[in-house]
Amino acid sequence: MLPALAMVTLLLLPLIWFAPIYSFSLFTQDTGILATYVAIYLIGWVGLAAHARRSGPSLSMTVLVAVALFASWFALLMIARTWFTDFVPADFSLPALVAGLCAGIVLLVLVRRPMPLAIGAGGVFLLLVAALVVHSGFRSGRLPGPAQPSITTRQVDSLMYRLRITTYAHWIPGDQRSGGSVAKWGKQLLFVTGGGQLYIVDGLQDKATPVVRRLAYVVPENLDDFRRGSAEVLKDSFGKVADFNRFRVGDLLTLENGGQMTIFASHHFWDNDHRCYLLRVSSFTGDKAEIEAGTSKSSWHTVFDTAPCLTLNTVGPRGLPFEGFENGARLQLLNDHELLLSVGDHGFDGVNRLPPLSQDPANTYGKIMRISLIDGTAHVFSIGHRNPQGLWVAGDGTIWETEHGPRGGDEINHIVADGNYGWPNVSFGTDYGTRGWPLDPKPGRHEGYVPPVYAFVPSVGISNLIGAPERLFPAWQGDLLVGSLVRQTLFRVRPIGTTAVQYAEPIFIGDRVRAITVADDGAIVIWADDGNIIVIRSIDESAAQAVLARCTACHSVISTDPSFTGPNLFGVVDRRIASRSDFGYSAAMKAVHGRWTPERLDQFLANPQAVVPGTAMQFPGVPNAQDRKMIVDFLANPPKDDHLGP
Repeated sequence: MLPALAMVTLLLLPLIWFAPIYSFSLFTQDTGILATYVAIYLIGWVGLAAHARRSGPSLSMTVLVAVALFASWFALLMIARTWFTDFVPADFSLPALVAGLCAGIVLLVLVRRPMPLAIGAGGVFLLLVAALVVHSGFRSGRLPGPAQPSITTRQVDSLMYRLRITTYAHWIPGDQRSGGSVAKWGKQLLFVTGGGQLYIVDGLQDKATPVVRRLAYVVPENLDDFRRGSAEVLKDSFGKVADFNRFRVGDLLTLENGGQMTIFASHHFWDNDHRCYLLRVSSFTGDKAEIEAGTSKSSWHTVFDTAPCLTLNTVGPRGLPFEGFENGARLQLLNDHELLLSVGDHGFDGVNRLPPLSQDPANTYGKIMRISLIDGTAHVFSIGHRNPQGLWVAGDGTIWETEHGPRGGDEINHIVADGNYGWPNVSFGTDYGTRGWPLDPKPGRHEGYVPPVYAFVPSVGISNLIGAPERLFPAWQGDLLVGSLVRQTLFRVRPIGTTAVQYAEPIFIGDRVRAITVADDGAIVIWADDGNIIVIRSIDESAAQAVLARCTACHSVISTDPSFTGPNLFGVVDRRIASRSDFGYSAAMKAVHGRWTPERLDQFLANPQAVVPGTAMQFPGVPNAQDRKMIVDFLANPPKDDHLGP
């Protein structure tokens, strides 16, 4: 009886770690992985029981057996999690595996020898209760536990708009690899992780809980083949190890035609026959409803492969064995039947690795490629690129590109057919640890080639870009929105035609901006490296100020102003009631204790006399709940003084 209770406990404890209380709904595969701990427990218990018939296991022997069995199986699971993702998915919870390891050892030791059922059952019961108590601490935030899906909203002042930035954290399972992207899926959004898993997300509206659905189809990047193949290639290269996290999905593009959807994905691919790697564009076409239901009979097929296939760095004194981060990999439609693909040089820059590929038109690296969707033919559109992480085709056909420089010199480029953008012969950046770029005869001049429209010095870790959506942001018409990984910022860039930039306004996001798109309602949607989804909307500040005008006749909201007829309202949210030293409050107001919470402010605005009987404030109240919410939100996030005029 006790071993049975222990095995049930062993299955439940890891689930309690990361599942909501009373809701242990997991994928069957995940539950099966946890059940292997139960099998290991059973093996250990049978072995110890057999030994007990002869001499009885000592405590030290029981501990030794428990640690040996569970630690060995944990190590095998970790290897499987890294090398055989078909068995243990890479996004399976590591804390769950650790919890199972610890619980298995404790439980095997706890029931190592016969004991009264009541005592053993009581011990198991107390263990489960303790786990639930700890779990409630995780859920409430009192204890640091596994990350749970959350929605946080903050307001940010920009030059022309007050922005509402909503972060949907941990709604898509974490992926060990950076990369991935987002694209429109009808009125919903389609996300892909760096590891190739696809998710449809709906409900990214204010105060709504998103609906996330994992699709049955995975982008065909063959990481397992790359792991095995790179290990074989590098086995005789002392100190050389390929970074698997750099082998990833780069971008996503969708086309809808009636009820048919086509998904384009750019991703790395390992050629087993030739032991080399390339960047591939794959596509999947099927009925939209069938794709969502997982019943589509379609399969992925190859649209384009870069050439030649690249070998790992086994002998070079510089450069990584595999520089997958310099993949570029952005997809854009040039027109109805042609696709643009940006391709990075993958570290073949003439300094870290030879040969310098970007200036050789005979290969497809360090290029922007023009690919026909009719016959699959491809041509070089422009050359001289390092790591073109962003690509955008405006409505008038203007092509914009963002590109990583080395140390400094991240670029915004206007791309023209047959243009040569100079890499690696020239750059505004410098080699790491030096004051110039070795191949540039005049460092920092960018002479002899098409110059960038703008360069960020120092680098910002530039990523994707889009044109600013006009529906919610009409004042941003013609601007570019440029993402930053290192600065965790979105830059609003105002170009002058296609030759210069007037300014670049930073809007701090707080996450590494990997990909950007526009939702069906005109909101800006960002896919971050940590798997967070960020949605940006403009706040109708004029409407809020119009409602607030009822208050500003007597109150100021500017931090430096004194109190007028009424107390200054700057910082009033969560401020102690009747606490401004520069205002003489009524006796009725002074008699009220506590703070002006948002809820209390709402009640006061609805009916001041009902909340504070006898208040000197002769104001009938704001009957409309939405108007009250506008006022409270405005007071909770007052504009900075420099946005209120001189």
